[in-house]
Amino acid sequence: MNKNLPRFFITNFITNSLNQVINLPENIFKHAILVLRLKVNQNIILFDNSGYEYLAKIVKIQKNSAEVFIENSQKISRESNLEITLIQAIQNGDKMDFTLQKATELGVKNIIPVISERSQLQALINPEKSQKKFLRWSSILHSTCEQCGRNIVPNLQQICYLHKYLNELKNLSNFAKNELFLLASPHKNQQTILLKDLAKNKDFQPTKITLLLGPEGGFSDAELAIAEQANFKNFVLGKRILRTETAGLAIISALQTLWGDFLE
Repeated sequence: MNKNLPRFFITNFITNSLNQVINLPENIFKHAILVLRLKVNQNIILFDNSGYEYLAKIVKIQKNSAEVFIENSQKISRESNLEITLIQAIQNGDKMDFTLQKATELGVKNIIPVISERSQLQALINPEKSQKKFLRWSSILHSTCEQCGRNIVPNLQQICYLHKYLNELKNLSNFAKNELFLLASPHKNQQTILLKDLAKNKDFQPTKITLLLGPEGGFSDAELAIAEQANFKNFVLGKRILRTETAGLAIISALQTLWGDFLE
């Protein structure tokens, strides 16, 4: 399919809609017709999180709606062979939006936003605000996949408390042989591992990596202790202290270069 065609994420599965006419959802109608001003007989690409891309032709435009004909479908994977789960302590302002967008571009598969002891937004989180944030972040993931070509949207979990998540994780014992848990830290200790040491070990080729990133103020001692019990290894990237919105993206890029799909 033409990579230059506009891409849109459609929430309902359209696998069985081949050679059929469907109505465009309101959000896609507004973007494709009102913003991009696409016309009848122009093509777009739809994807529905099934792994397929669908070539669709606009066949009818009305005042508040449009119809497209699904011409063909193609299963295309642009996912990394390295399954990365990002546990991100909620960041301030638009930093969280930026992190989620770039993590999606870099191929992260699972994203778990957490509230840590030093998260400055902790007092603002309630069920209503939490759901609004979840919907906003979901929209960011969708639009990022439209831009970067992914046909599978990262799995975004609901906001949870870090200590609760870690306590549940430390009770698990069925970790995969090639699974790695990394906690990004600006400070070394006796248990700290370095990227160059991981890269030198040719016998260890991780296929699943869980990366834990803190907020601007870092993790508390209690959280660090629980993380260690949950199998996380203290991990340092370089000699400089990176901001929270920089550290995750730098680490993910390095991991994708070593064991993912950046060199394919």
